[in-house]
Amino acid sequence: MKKVFTKIRLWFVLFFHGLLYGLRSADQAISSQVNGEDEEINHKLELPGNVYDDLLKEKETQRVQETRDALYRVYREADKYEVRLGGMKTDGENFDDEESVLTAVAVKKSGVDKLRKPVYETDGYKVVIVQDSKEYDNDIITKEKEAQTGEAIDDLSTLMFDVKYKQGITPRFHIERYIQKVVIKENKDGKQRFNLYFSQYARQFVKRDSLFISELSKLFSGAKRNSDILEIESLSFVTDKAYGIDSLHRITLTDINYIDICVFDGSFVLEFDCVKTDDDIVAKYKTKSLDEKYATMAPKNESVDIGALQRKVEKEEKQNNFETTTFKL
Repeated sequence: MKKVFTKIRLWFVLFFHGLLYGLRSADQAISSQVNGEDEEINHKLELPGNVYDDLLKEKETQRVQETRDALYRVYREADKYEVRLGGMKTDGENFDDEESVLTAVAVKKSGVDKLRKPVYETDGYKVVIVQDSKEYDNDIITKEKEAQTGEAIDDLSTLMFDVKYKQGITPRFHIERYIQKVVIKENKDGKQRFNLYFSQYARQFVKRDSLFISELSKLFSGAKRNSDILEIESLSFVTDKAYGIDSLHRITLTDINYIDICVFDGSFVLEFDCVKTDDDIVAKYKTKSLDEKYATMAPKNESVDIGALQRKVEKEEKQNNFETTTFKL
């Protein structure tokens, strides 16, 4: 049992170390891009009583604005790096050796943005954005409840896509629960369309999937010419590792009109005309004060060195009789 626990803990360390290493490289790249020099960055961690107090009290202070700005910049920059773990280096055979060091390197991705999978093509239109569906927050809890009850839970707060329906429409199915992918296209005249992808196959424990697929099948076969799921007023989402665009763009689609439905690669694909609006969140919340701090490599104030914090946490874990594996950034 001890060996199993050790392996599980080691994999958690590897995962979070890789995540932190990627964010560190992104932060370092932003900090040094101004003058093109690779200089050492003092990585600090804000403690409660400072900016977090302002956040909890919902105060729009300068340091809150700068913290938000820095978070968005680093999040976007981190997308440009791939973290490769090199394994553990240790003086002994025991991975729990306090001298063990995890090696990792952050490699900048190539500038070529390729589609992960083929998409349905429309004559005269070029694919400009492809966003796969993602779920957030209590996604795991929601899935557990769905498996237990056999019913889909329309917990819209966990979903990536925000769909608004036309006035007076109460849809039988919230299509945002079933959307697998959104593909946005443009023609040479600047007109825009988008496709919604829905699986042709029902999930094992969700009964309502079959009803929804039946509705799409009727539209596809022509047995049904209209459905309340087509009465969409607007669709919006914030890009997250999408094709064709950086993360943290809020895309809003309006003036939506249904065109047709087809089947492609195991999915029902619905096509709509639309007008696309693009709001760059990073640019929206960019601050001049943080630009100046990055340019001068200014230290982060009111903070504690992350190394000192790590040593403090390790000491507390040992006092509580927890086994620890050390790692270095």
